[in-house]
Amino acid sequence: MKTNNQDEETPLHTAAHFGLPELVAFYVEHGALVDSVNAHMETPLAVATYWALRFKEQEYSREHHLICRMLLDYEAEVNARDDDFKTPLHKAAWNCDHVLMHMMLEAGAEANLMDIGGCAAIQYVLKVTSVRPAAQPEICYQLLLNHGAARIYPPQFHKVRLCPREPSGELGHQRGDGDSKGGLV
Repeated sequence: MKTNNQDEETPLHTAAHFGLPELVAFYVEHGALVDSVNAHMETPLAVATYWALRFKEQEYSREHHLICRMLLDYEAEVNARDDDFKTPLHKAAWNCDHVLMHMMLEAGAEANLMDIGGCAAIQYVLKVTSVRPAAQPEICYQLLLNHGAARIYPPQFHKVRLCPREPSGELGHQRGDGDSKGGLV
């Protein structure tokens, strides 16, 4: 059936976009495909992840976090790529949302997948550190590093210093095995 829906979003995409967990459950329980894609090749998981940050308020949405958890429990593909080769982890990193990043990494998201521009999730966190005042980027970095992301080396630390607060140091430690680059573990 043809509609005027130019983004080709399913009702599940729409419920994920607007943070309506009851409708997400309803649609999935009545046969909606959790990995259906819209015109941009985004799955409902990618849509919910992107909209989990209320940009104007710089707050994270519990409803969107719940929807992401539900979709992962319904076995949504955590490494699905959109038309720019971004995964839901890229979108969570763009939002600097450590809760979703942890959820996705634990569900098997690959930390080193690159988008069409050659950026992995850790580069997204680096790009947005200074403009996400509600975020805790040090947690995001540590999660990615703990799941095999490429390390951040001293030339990139100037971006980390733009962070609204000092990294606590609780999450990582310097390697004691002669790592002269001082990478976090």
